[in-house]
Amino acid sequence: MEIRVLLAGNCPLKNQGICFNLLAINDAVALETTSEFNRLPQLCLSYHPNVLLIFMDDWQENISPIFHRLSSVDILALSNSNSHRCHTLIQKNYINGCLPEASPPELLAQALRAVAKGYTWFSKSLLRTAFRSKVGTNGNYIVLTERETAVMQLVMQEKTNKGIAQELGICNRTVGSQLNSIYDKLRVESRVGAALKAERLGLFEG
Repeated sequence: MEIRVLLAGNCPLKNQGICFNLLAINDAVALETTSEFNRLPQLCLSYHPNVLLIFMDDWQENISPIFHRLSSVDILALSNSNSHRCHTLIQKNYINGCLPEASPPELLAQALRAVAKGYTWFSKSLLRTAFRSKVGTNGNYIVLTERETAVMQLVMQEKTNKGIAQELGICNRTVGSQLNSIYDKLRVESRVGAALKAERLGLFEG
């Protein structure tokens, strides 16, 4: 599957770096780079990209209204300092994933492929940044089964459902069932929410 990527960022040097990384990904094609955020809806209509790759930290103004006009494209954000903001945008279904700006081509490739297939991606390093001051048990007593624990640990390693199924030797349907049980116990609604909650509670520390 060819991944058609539209890149949006204000810094020419960073844009050039990402374009160079995209060249190292054999199934990714850079369509165009723009520094005009307001042109994104028009560009998406023209190019029909599989993934819109955005340098989130380049725009300080409220960009949420633009996301309302980009519902037809999957969005992967690059961010070094706005982990909370990215998480909020994922929860609101404005974007589909987030990873650090300086991610190596291998990680960028994994994220692009996951988002292009409809999965949500949130880098583990950003999880830690988002909840650095909150990690640790808070008195809640949550019990996961051995299988749920194995599934959750792989979620924390940023594995897709298919990857989890292959790793544990189970079918995709079983992974989905285990995830639903985990969501219920952690009182969340998504794998991103589960990973964030597990990280915040320190369920897999030590």
